[in-house]
Amino acid sequence: MAGPPPLPAAGGRGDVVTTDNIGGTYGDLSTSEVAPSGYLAATVRIVEDWSVTLQAAAGFRDPSLSDRYFVGASGRGTAIGNPDLDAETSEQYDLAVRGAAGPMRLAAYAYLYRIDDLVERYRDDLDPRCALPAVAPCFFFRNRNQAEIQGVELEASFDLTRTLAARLGVGAVRGEIVDDGSTPNDIPPDRLTFSLVQTRPRWWWRATAALVASKDDVGPTEAPTPSYGTLDASAGVKVYRDLEVRLHGWNLTDETYPATTDAASALAPGRAGAIAVAVRF
Repeated sequence: MAGPPPLPAAGGRGDVVTTDNIGGTYGDLSTSEVAPSGYLAATVRIVEDWSVTLQAAAGFRDPSLSDRYFVGASGRGTAIGNPDLDAETSEQYDLAVRGAAGPMRLAAYAYLYRIDDLVERYRDDLDPRCALPAVAPCFFFRNRNQAEIQGVELEASFDLTRTLAARLGVGAVRGEIVDDGSTPNDIPPDRLTFSLVQTRPRWWWRATAALVASKDDVGPTEAPTPSYGTLDASAGVKVYRDLEVRLHGWNLTDETYPATTDAASALAPGRAGAIAVAVRF
Protein backbone atom coordinates (compact mmCIF):
# COMPACT_ATOMS: atom_id res chain seq x y z
CA MET A 1 0.00 0.00 0.00
CA ALA A 2 1.51 3.32 -1.06
CA GLY A 3 2.10 5.96 1.57
CA PRO A 4 0.79 9.53 1.40
CA PRO A 5 2.32 11.76 -1.28
CA PRO A 6 5.20 14.12 -0.36
CA LEU A 7 4.21 17.41 1.22
CA PRO A 8 6.03 20.17 -0.71
CA ALA A 9 6.91 23.65 0.50
CA ALA A 10 8.65 26.50 -1.25
CA GLY A 11 9.46 30.14 -0.73
CA GLY A 12 11.44 32.89 -2.37
CA ARG A 13 12.37 36.51 -2.02
CA GLY A 14 14.45 39.19 -3.65
CA ASP A 15 16.94 41.30 -1.71
CA VAL A 16 17.99 44.83 -2.61
CA VAL A 17 20.70 46.14 -0.25
CA THR A 18 22.42 49.50 -0.53
CA THR A 19 25.01 51.16 1.71
CA ASP A 20 26.34 54.70 1.87
CA ASN A 21 29.44 55.88 3.70
CA ILE A 22 30.16 59.59 4.05
CA GLY A 23 33.54 60.82 5.22
CA GLY A 24 35.53 58.85 7.77
CA THR A 25 38.51 56.72 6.85
CA TYR A 26 37.22 55.67 3.43
CA GLY A 27 35.47 58.84 2.27
CA ASP A 28 32.27 58.87 0.25
CA LEU A 29 31.44 55.35 -0.94
CA SER A 30 28.29 53.42 -1.76
CA THR A 31 27.34 49.85 -2.72
CA SER A 32 24.27 48.21 -4.21
CA GLU A 33 23.43 44.50 -4.33
CA VAL A 34 20.44 42.71 -5.86
CA ALA A 35 20.09 38.96 -5.26
CA PRO A 36 17.38 36.28 -5.15
CA SER A 37 17.08 33.69 -2.37
CA GLY A 38 14.64 30.95 -1.50
CA TYR A 39 14.06 27.30 -0.64
CA LEU A 40 12.34 24.14 -1.86
CA ALA A 41 11.43 21.36 0.57
CA ALA A 42 9.44 18.14 0.67
CA THR A 43 8.37 15.94 3.59
CA VAL A 44 7.68 12.25 3.07
CA ARG A 45 5.95 10.11 5.71
CA ILE A 46 7.67 6.73 5.44
CA VAL A 47 5.59 4.97 8.14
CA GLU A 48 2.90 6.17 10.50
CA ASP A 49 5.17 7.88 13.06
CA TRP A 50 8.26 8.57 10.93
CA SER A 51 8.97 11.23 8.33
CA VAL A 52 11.86 12.47 6.20
CA THR A 53 12.29 16.09 5.12
CA LEU A 54 14.64 17.25 2.38
CA GLN A 55 15.36 20.90 1.75
CA ALA A 56 17.51 22.86 -0.69
CA ALA A 57 17.97 26.59 -0.35
CA ALA A 58 19.90 29.51 -1.77
CA GLY A 59 20.95 32.36 0.54
CA PHE A 60 22.43 35.83 0.40
CA ARG A 61 24.15 38.03 3.01
CA ASP A 62 25.58 41.49 2.49
CA PRO A 63 28.58 42.42 4.67
CA SER A 64 27.66 44.56 7.65
CA LEU A 65 28.46 48.29 7.71
CA SER A 66 31.15 47.57 10.33
CA ASP A 67 32.76 44.92 8.11
CA ARG A 68 32.99 47.44 5.29
CA TYR A 69 33.64 50.84 6.81
CA PHE A 70 34.45 50.76 10.53
CA VAL A 71 37.98 51.57 11.67
CA GLY A 72 38.67 51.84 15.38
CA ALA A 73 38.81 50.14 18.75
CA SER A 74 36.88 46.88 18.95
CA GLY A 75 37.03 44.48 21.87
CA ARG A 76 40.69 44.06 22.79
CA GLY A 77 42.25 45.46 19.63
CA THR A 78 41.56 47.43 16.44
CA ALA A 79 39.11 46.51 13.68
CA ILE A 80 39.84 47.77 10.17
CA GLY A 81 37.00 47.40 7.68
CA ASN A 82 37.25 46.56 3.99
CA PRO A 83 35.05 48.65 1.66
CA ASP A 84 35.76 46.28 -1.26
CA LEU A 85 34.03 43.24 0.25
CA ASP A 86 31.63 41.25 -1.93
CA ALA A 87 28.35 39.84 -0.64
CA GLU A 88 28.14 36.19 0.42
CA THR A 89 25.94 33.71 -1.44
CA SER A 90 25.24 30.16 -0.34
CA GLU A 91 23.80 26.78 -1.25
CA GLN A 92 22.22 24.90 1.65
CA TYR A 93 21.09 21.27 1.78
CA ASP A 94 19.28 19.84 4.81
CA LEU A 95 18.00 16.38 5.72
CA ALA A 96 15.80 15.69 8.74
CA VAL A 97 14.42 12.36 10.01
CA ARG A 98 11.84 12.47 12.82
CA GLY A 99 9.87 9.74 14.51
CA ALA A 100 8.59 8.03 17.63
CA ALA A 101 8.71 4.48 18.99
CA GLY A 102 6.70 3.90 22.15
CA PRO A 103 7.96 6.31 24.84
CA MET A 104 10.93 7.39 22.70
CA ARG A 105 11.04 10.30 20.26
CA LEU A 106 13.98 10.79 17.92
CA ALA A 107 15.11 13.44 15.47
CA ALA A 108 18.28 13.33 13.35
CA TYR A 109 19.58 16.13 11.15
CA ALA A 110 22.36 16.40 8.57
CA TYR A 111 23.31 19.45 6.54
CA LEU A 112 25.79 20.71 3.96
CA TYR A 113 26.32 24.43 3.35
CA ARG A 114 28.55 25.93 0.66
CA ILE A 115 29.25 29.64 1.08
CA ASP A 116 30.83 31.59 -1.78
CA ASP A 117 32.79 34.78 -1.07
CA LEU A 118 32.74 34.06 2.66
CA VAL A 119 33.50 37.20 4.67
CA GLU A 120 36.35 36.24 6.99
CA ARG A 121 37.74 38.16 9.96
CA TYR A 122 41.47 37.61 10.42
CA ARG A 123 44.37 39.00 12.42
CA ASP A 124 47.55 40.53 10.96
CA ASP A 125 49.63 42.71 13.30
CA LEU A 126 52.35 43.14 10.62
CA ASP A 127 50.03 44.81 8.12
CA PRO A 128 51.15 48.45 7.54
CA ARG A 129 47.65 49.60 8.45
CA CYS A 130 48.25 48.23 11.97
CA ALA A 131 50.19 51.32 13.09
CA LEU A 132 49.42 54.18 15.44
CA PRO A 133 46.78 55.23 16.19
CA ALA A 134 45.77 51.58 15.66
CA VAL A 135 46.57 49.28 18.59
CA ALA A 136 47.45 45.59 18.12
CA PRO A 137 45.97 43.08 17.79
CA CYS A 138 44.59 44.30 14.45
CA PHE A 139 41.70 42.56 12.76
CA PHE A 140 40.86 42.80 9.06
CA PHE A 141 38.14 41.49 6.75
CA ARG A 142 38.44 39.67 3.42
CA ASN A 143 36.49 37.44 1.07
CA ARG A 144 37.45 33.77 0.78
CA ASN A 145 36.66 31.74 -2.34
CA GLN A 146 34.34 29.12 -0.82
CA ALA A 147 33.67 27.62 2.60
CA GLU A 148 32.02 24.23 3.11
CA ILE A 149 30.28 23.40 6.39
CA GLN A 150 28.92 19.95 7.25
CA GLY A 151 27.12 18.90 10.40
CA VAL A 152 25.01 16.25 12.08
CA GLU A 153 22.74 16.54 15.11
CA LEU A 154 20.74 14.00 17.09
CA GLU A 155 17.95 14.70 19.57
CA ALA A 156 16.24 12.02 21.65
CA SER A 157 13.60 12.13 24.37
CA PHE A 158 12.57 9.20 26.59
CA ASP A 159 9.54 9.14 28.89
CA LEU A 160 10.80 7.25 31.95
CA THR A 161 7.54 7.73 33.89
CA ARG A 162 4.42 9.81 33.38
CA THR A 163 6.19 12.88 34.82
CA LEU A 164 9.91 12.16 34.34
CA ALA A 165 11.70 12.39 30.98
CA ALA A 166 15.30 12.06 29.81
CA ARG A 167 16.64 14.11 26.91
CA LEU A 168 19.81 13.59 24.90
CA GLY A 169 21.44 15.87 22.35
CA VAL A 170 24.56 15.34 20.24
CA GLY A 171 26.07 17.72 17.70
CA ALA A 172 29.19 17.64 15.49
CA VAL A 173 30.17 20.26 12.89
CA ARG A 174 33.10 20.38 10.48
CA GLY A 175 34.11 23.23 8.20
CA GLU A 176 36.90 24.20 5.85
CA ILE A 177 37.96 26.85 3.37
CA VAL A 178 37.97 24.87 0.13
CA ASP A 179 41.00 26.43 -1.57
CA ASP A 180 43.52 25.78 1.25
CA GLY A 181 41.79 23.40 3.71
CA SER A 182 41.96 25.85 6.64
CA THR A 183 39.19 26.13 9.22
CA PRO A 184 36.80 29.11 9.19
CA ASN A 185 35.81 30.95 12.34
CA ASP A 186 32.75 30.01 14.39
CA ILE A 187 32.80 26.23 13.88
CA PRO A 188 31.71 24.95 17.32
CA PRO A 189 33.32 22.00 19.12
CA ASP A 190 31.50 18.66 19.37
CA ARG A 191 28.94 18.69 22.15
CA LEU A 192 26.81 16.20 24.10
CA THR A 193 24.03 17.14 26.53
CA PHE A 194 21.89 14.99 28.81
CA SER A 195 18.94 16.25 30.82
CA LEU A 196 16.45 14.89 33.31
CA VAL A 197 13.17 16.80 33.55
CA GLN A 198 10.30 16.15 35.93
CA THR A 199 7.03 18.07 35.77
CA ARG A 200 4.34 17.84 38.44
CA PRO A 201 1.15 19.91 38.82
CA ARG A 202 2.69 22.26 41.42
CA TRP A 203 6.43 21.91 40.88
CA TRP A 204 9.11 20.93 38.38
CA TRP A 205 12.87 20.45 38.20
CA ARG A 206 15.49 20.05 35.50
CA ALA A 207 19.19 19.04 35.57
CA THR A 208 21.44 19.24 32.52
CA ALA A 209 24.96 17.89 32.10
CA ALA A 210 26.98 18.99 29.07
CA LEU A 211 30.26 17.63 27.71
CA VAL A 212 32.17 19.78 25.20
CA ALA A 213 35.09 18.27 23.28
CA SER A 214 38.47 19.95 22.88
CA LYS A 215 39.02 21.83 19.63
CA ASP A 216 42.42 22.31 17.96
CA ASP A 217 41.38 23.06 14.35
CA VAL A 218 40.38 26.67 14.89
CA GLY A 219 39.74 29.72 12.73
CA PRO A 220 42.10 32.63 12.06
CA THR A 221 41.03 34.66 15.12
CA GLU A 222 40.48 31.72 17.48
CA ALA A 223 42.59 29.73 19.94
CA PRO A 224 42.51 25.99 20.73
CA THR A 225 40.11 25.19 23.56
CA PRO A 226 40.16 22.31 26.08
CA SER A 227 37.41 19.81 26.74
CA TYR A 228 35.15 20.53 29.71
CA GLY A 229 31.89 19.57 31.35
CA THR A 230 29.19 21.62 33.05
CA LEU A 231 26.20 20.90 35.26
CA ASP A 232 23.17 23.22 35.41
CA ALA A 233 19.97 22.78 37.41
CA SER A 234 16.66 24.59 37.82
CA ALA A 235 13.49 24.10 39.86
CA GLY A 236 10.17 25.85 40.16
CA VAL A 237 7.33 25.81 42.70
CA LYS A 238 3.86 27.27 42.18
CA VAL A 239 3.11 29.18 45.38
CA TYR A 240 -0.24 30.72 44.44
CA ARG A 241 -2.34 30.22 41.30
CA ASP A 242 -0.17 31.61 38.47
CA LEU A 243 2.66 32.79 40.73
CA GLU A 244 5.80 30.64 40.56
CA VAL A 245 9.16 30.89 42.32
CA ARG A 246 12.12 29.56 40.34
CA LEU A 247 15.66 28.71 41.39
CA HIS A 248 18.41 28.46 38.77
CA GLY A 249 22.01 27.28 39.13
CA TRP A 250 24.70 27.31 36.43
CA ASN A 251 28.09 25.63 36.27
CA LEU A 252 27.49 24.01 39.64
CA THR A 253 30.82 22.16 39.51
CA ASP A 254 32.65 25.51 39.06
CA GLU A 255 34.38 24.34 35.89
CA THR A 256 36.99 26.65 34.34
CA TYR A 257 36.69 27.07 30.56
CA PRO A 258 36.79 29.88 27.95
CA ALA A 259 33.52 31.63 27.21
CA THR A 260 34.13 31.33 23.45
CA THR A 261 36.84 30.05 21.11
CA ASP A 262 37.89 33.62 20.28
CA ALA A 263 41.59 34.15 21.05
CA ALA A 264 40.73 37.24 23.13
CA SER A 265 37.93 35.50 25.04
CA ALA A 266 37.70 35.78 28.81
CA LEU A 267 36.83 32.81 31.00
CA ALA A 268 33.18 31.89 31.32
CA PRO A 269 31.44 32.69 34.60
CA GLY A 270 32.02 30.24 37.43
CA ARG A 271 29.34 28.88 39.71
CA ALA A 272 26.27 31.13 39.60
CA GLY A 273 22.69 31.13 40.83
CA ALA A 274 19.50 33.18 40.62
CA ILE A 275 16.03 33.30 42.13
CA ALA A 276 13.17 34.50 39.93
CA VAL A 277 9.48 35.10 40.42
CA ALA A 278 7.26 34.44 37.41
CA VAL A 279 3.61 35.44 36.95
CA ARG A 280 1.37 34.19 34.15
CA PHE A 281 -1.53 36.36 33.06
